[in-house]
Amino acid sequence: MAFYGRSHALRPLIANQLKYNLLSNEKNFTKNVLKSILRRNSSNIKLSDLSDRYKTQFNVVHTASSVEPHFVFANNELDLSDIEVYGFDYDYTLAVYKESLMYLIYDLGRKVLIDKYKYPKDILKLDYIPDFAIRGLHFDIENGLLMKIDSFHQIQLGSVYRGLTPIDDNEVLNLYNGNYVPQKLIRSKAGGEQLPMKQLNDLFSVPEICLLSNVTEYFIKNNIPYHPEILFNDTQVLTDDVLRQ
Repeated sequence: MAFYGRSHALRPLIANQLKYNLLSNEKNFTKNVLKSILRRNSSNIKLSDLSDRYKTQFNVVHTASSVEPHFVFANNELDLSDIEVYGFDYDYTLAVYKESLMYLIYDLGRKVLIDKYKYPKDILKLDYIPDFAIRGLHFDIENGLLMKIDSFHQIQLGSVYRGLTPIDDNEVLNLYNGNYVPQKLIRSKAGGEQLPMKQLNDLFSVPEICLLSNVTEYFIKNNIPYHPEILFNDTQVLTDDVLRQ
């Protein structure tokens, strides 16, 4: 089988580098072969010749069957001897949490709302809903809406909730003049000022979102006037209170 164009000559070499993470001396050999291909008539170079040169140079054949499934592969350009300090993320790396922790955070937060902020005691009847929310959702503080916004700042229609109630897509489009959210509304700047939208993406966001949504739903169904921003700030503060207990 002959190479019939320069692009075809490059493909096996590039694929080989990506697949097997070639060592530096192998890379130098590959560069030399590429230069040879570009200088000469590529139609005269056969794949078998290139393969033989590679095997002769390194006396090794990489095959999928020879890869140890329990090996850990890393960037070979990183010299661990140059690293003096290793850091590890705490949550889910050094510490693994059980699902019961989410219930505990929710229950303690609910208690703080009632005892410290004097919310109605009926909130004690609002149970934690484990499958209601996920980490990474955004909350529109002014309008009191929970939603999913993708990496292109597009509101995912069908994901917008007020309390536990989904909001109609047309209402969302009218409220935001479309489904695009400007970056300035969701990306914080230096100074730490509160933005109109807050992403809830840490470990404790799921029970926090559930409590926020449950209380919102309770206020709406019982015709109790409330301010979304105050409710949001109360639930944000109570998370810190819970963690200090």
